[in-house]
Amino acid sequence: MKIVQELSSWNQCVWIPVTVSARKLVGMQGALPLTPDPHAPGPCSSVDRAPASEAGCRTFESCQGHSNQHRERPLPVLVFFSVAWGYPTVSRRLHEFKYPVRLAASTGANVDIGGALSDSPSDPEFTETWVIGDVHGCHRTLQLMLENLRRESESARFLFLGDLVGKGRDSLAVLESVHALGDCAKVILGNHDLHLLARYHDQSVARASDGLEEALADTLPWNWPDWLASRPLVSLERSDNTRNHIITHAGIHPDWSVSELVERAEHLSLAIQSADWTWYQDDSCRESFTAAVLTRMRGVHADGSLADGLTGPPASFPPEVTPWFQVTGRKTEDQSTVSGHWASLGLHRHRQHISIDAGCVYGGELIAFALGSGKTMKVPCQAEDLPDRC
Repeated sequence: MKIVQELSSWNQCVWIPVTVSARKLVGMQGALPLTPDPHAPGPCSSVDRAPASEAGCRTFESCQGHSNQHRERPLPVLVFFSVAWGYPTVSRRLHEFKYPVRLAASTGANVDIGGALSDSPSDPEFTETWVIGDVHGCHRTLQLMLENLRRESESARFLFLGDLVGKGRDSLAVLESVHALGDCAKVILGNHDLHLLARYHDQSVARASDGLEEALADTLPWNWPDWLASRPLVSLERSDNTRNHIITHAGIHPDWSVSELVERAEHLSLAIQSADWTWYQDDSCRESFTAAVLTRMRGVHADGSLADGLTGPPASFPPEVTPWFQVTGRKTEDQSTVSGHWASLGLHRHRQHISIDAGCVYGGELIAFALGSGKTMKVPCQAEDLPDRC
């Protein structure tokens, strides 16, 4: 199902995801994204493997055969708002809903973020949005960064590019600190965040450099697995009336339009929030490929396949591999994009793209990028955050 048919005019509209229970949603009119086909064994159904243009719509009536387990899980639903450079007005599409959904716009009220897309119109409550690169459990460095950013912008808002956890000394403390920021912060999922959730679901094995044992063993007063699983994979941000930004952890496939990016992220999010994580190890599954692109991609071949295993700078790539953001004719090349994930690339700009992972956990720097002003801020990795191997 095409969740967003066309996003060519972000200054005209935004989509705001609201997390509600699928059981409560039964009875709504219209076709909205749901859990996989009820006749399929798991999230990776034949429908999910099909190209986006062929994936059929799922109405709530077709979900009646689902188990209670699937229906009770919170699902991200995108609700359309029309914006005229002021407060949003609810579109006619919302009035078709039979079930009242709690909503909020840029008025300071709370909205459940949902799991796949988080659109943010300019909010007068925040003076600047700072996108923060891969933290990787470097808790003390993160604390210093937040202190510096607050001095720079007292009412700053923070958007984390993913990989809050993994490799560093204190992934649990980073999770707690970011969670405590509440409405002042958003998080995009990265590959190490997914690895932590995969281990939680017994779909991945421990790695020597994980640094995740404390997080997996700890019983926190809040449900960190559900909180982490419900973070978006993509964020569309608007820094002013004319500048729009697409935020992902690793990047956007050159062949994907914005609408396909959104649709794929929504389908993947449903799989992440489900109890069935078999898609994670299934390379033939559409969700698995989407996760690879959004959280692990660096280079691509001419045929669009991913150049797995290449972690060095672009100069080290073989001739047949191109960094994803340098592919000529990629469908989002006219959009401003921000990503992390690529530590050996460091702070790097290419036309309208900026990469801000500078390998903090390897002894480099934690970088923040201001969407509005274009400023960058760097904090060197603190000695207490360095893993033993550094």
